[in-house]
Amino acid sequence: MLARALAMTLSRIEAGWTSRQLDYVLAVYTSPEQPKDKLAASLGVSRNTVFKTLRSAHHREYRALLDALRTAIR
Repeated sequence: MLARALAMTLSRIEAGWTSRQLDYVLAVYTSPEQPKDKLAASLGVSRNTVFKTLRSAHHREYRALLDALRTAIR
């Protein structure tokens, strides 16, 4: 039950993402150790743009929910 609620909440956050937000979130997940300034350079934007875009995508909350889902299904 908890896992389903978490998954639904994750889906709702994802549904609200713009293509730009999706690109940035995917970049973070495909290169998690990469510093944000290098990530920004690879995306051709400033570090501040990356942070603002991830914040508007609710990335911190998304990551927390994803971690909770992983724990719930173990």
